[in-house]
Amino acid sequence: MSLLDLPSLLALQVKPAINQIDLPLLQQFYETQLVPYTYVYNISSGEQITLKFEIHRFCHLLGIESIVERALHWSKRKGYKGSLGWENIKNGSLNFKHLKDKAGKTAFNSKKDKMLYFYLLPKLLNSTETIIKFHKVPGSNVECELLLFNQLEGVYIHLGIEKEDDGKSYYPRTFFIERITASNPGTRFIEDQPDTITVLSFEKLENPRPPEKVKNV
Repeated sequence: MSLLDLPSLLALQVKPAINQIDLPLLQQFYETQLVPYTYVYNISSGEQITLKFEIHRFCHLLGIESIVERALHWSKRKGYKGSLGWENIKNGSLNFKHLKDKAGKTAFNSKKDKMLYFYLLPKLLNSTETIIKFHKVPGSNVECELLLFNQLEGVYIHLGIEKEDDGKSYYPRTFFIERITASNPGTRFIEDQPDTITVLSFEKLENPRPPEKVKNV
């Protein structure tokens, strides 16, 4: 199978095969479909939850640094996270092959579902009706303030969000998948959560574009 381009990824009706995608494509998707927008949830308390995506959070959402954490000393993992990781994907030095070569197939596969279902993130944002005030699940390392979730394409998609330091908006802290099987309903992070928020309405707002730099002639 050949690699998908962005229009093909956007048109998918079922998840892609892993050899149809790569980090540059997922980066392009994130940069064009998520970063340019602010997501606003009007909730039953009369308040708003405002969510924004920034480029330096991309690598963390996909767990890229986690893939190489056992293979590389912490001092050598700077290029797999934040803005530097973003730039390494842009310049072609960080991709699936690189991750497999550095960390091995098993480590890569531990985060494969994040890659495969990442294209569903906008659908999750657009369809969220209930938000969980998240309480940590025993035996897991998932931590966030609020949890968005929905069942899409036969799996549960989750996005954990946290309030920014300024208290004005939220940022995406964690993205993860729970597959639904005969022995697993996929609701581990949803069931038995006592506090929920009802979403009354949702808005997707285009962010103001930064002013263009004036070139000196």
